Amino acid sequence: MKPDWYASDGGKVFIEPEWKRLFIEQGLDSLHALSTCKVHRCMRKVSSRCTVQLVVKGYSGCEVILYLKKYYKDHKGVSGPEQAFKEFDALSRFLEKGLPAPRPLVIGGGQYNGNELGVLVTEEIAGGIQADHLLGRVDGKNAEVIPVSGNKRLDILQGIGRLAGEMHMKQWVHRDMYLCHFFPVLRSDGRITVYIIDLQRAFMPSKYTFHRWRLKDLGALYYSSMECDLNKQELEVLFSSYFSVTGIVLWQQALWKESARLKALWIAHHDKRIRMRNK
Repeated sequence: MKPDWYASDGGKVFIEPEWKRLFIEQGLDSLHALSTCKVHRCMRKVSSRCTVQLVVKGYSGCEVILYLKKYYKDHKGVSGPEQAFKEFDALSRFLEKGLPAPRPLVIGGGQYNGNELGVLVTEEIAGGIQADHLLGRVDGKNAEVIPVSGNKRLDILQGIGRLAGEMHMKQWVHRDMYLCHFFPVLRSDGRITVYIIDLQRAFMPSKYTFHRWRLKDLGALYYSSMECDLNKQELEVLFSSYFSVTGIVLWQQALWKESARLKALWIAHHDKRIRMRNK
């Protein structure tokens, strides 16, 4: 769904009114400009999309960090613009429901250089750090992150479990609910706010298939907890927090947790096969 925002580049790009003048003055109001602009850092890249750090001058003259996501046709034939607008819609609806997620500022898509390109610009999650890095997973991208320990780990896991539960209570599933998509913000007063990103595949399934998709999310969460080598107590905090929010009764909790573990083992097996095939 196209937003009721300022439209530029022949209706290909829509800019949130508050940011309209800033993007126009810096020439970032077209698909061409957003596709070719100088970026600060590549954050994530897969075949159908990439996320880069974009530094612009704010209204005060200070530099502002934003995130620009570019989408291309995926392996299922979904076009870049369709993916971009789908994530924009999910982000907007998450924020409406009080679920912490990045705020979208620019959305667009259309033909560019013979391809269907989608773009989405969001605000930075100020102070946010990828959860799996905070929890000690090593992937070659987190050399500057010092893993947390002790009660701080438990507090982060409790926040992640709570947010996952709130999403499911509002009938949303993520479809890629790995710890790398949660971004805790550790505040100076000790409070922790957890955000979630990468909502291009998130959706609200029917009541008949919701539990199947919920299990997929929980399996992904369990799988990434294995990657971070969470101990028994930490895993218990993560899932207890989730169960507390969702109201799953005690006798069902063990069943859901064991089903999530089995799903995680299937994900691990599947990933291993893909890695072997790509060697």
